[in-house]
Amino acid sequence: MRTTLRELLKAQGSSSTWQDATLDRIINLSQTWVAKTKFWSLLITTSADVTIKDKNYYDFPSNYLRGTIFFINVDSVDYSYVDIATFLKSDYGVENTFAILGSKYYIYETPTTADLVINIYHQKRTTTLTEDTDESILQEELHEGILQRALYLCLKRDKKTNAALEAKNDALEIINDEWAREKKVFRGSRTIGNVLDNFPNYSASGNV
Repeated sequence: MRTTLRELLKAQGSSSTWQDATLDRIINLSQTWVAKTKFWSLLITTSADVTIKDKNYYDFPSNYLRGTIFFINVDSVDYSYVDIATFLKSDYGVENTFAILGSKYYIYETPTTADLVINIYHQKRTTTLTEDTDESILQEELHEGILQRALYLCLKRDKKTNAALEAKNDALEIINDEWAREKKVFRGSRTIGNVLDNFPNYSASGNV
């Protein structure tokens, strides 16, 4: 992608000297941005953990894409998300709930039994692109969107406002077009239950 981005910048008359490391960083930032814009099917995955007796907080899966969709169930029971401020109140007492703080998620009630399976439904991180020939794990239709987002960031730094805005809008148009296509193959309306049903191997109480 790096060479293609250089060609796009040259076509726009960019005057900056772009080091490979700088372009790689911008491309990876753009890839992550595109990954977070929508609930892309290629990124949905499941991870598993187990409870530890008397412990109510656990680390995110190592491949979790921060800031994206995240659900859990414990021992095949779905847990509902609540904000951390509510969760931390001294009189909080809503069973089968979880909250997120920093790099951890918290569950209520605190498990009194060890080794109950925690199923985690989330979007996975994209693979860092380090070589010019590396390709994003996102579908090919989004690769141009990544490039246009990277072009926008570069042109913005170059203070080429109009060209940057055009690249930004092109990236959004590509994303929205691909999202319209993806929605056609999504199973059911986009309720929480159906979102979970679209995760691989999802099976929990009331959703089988």
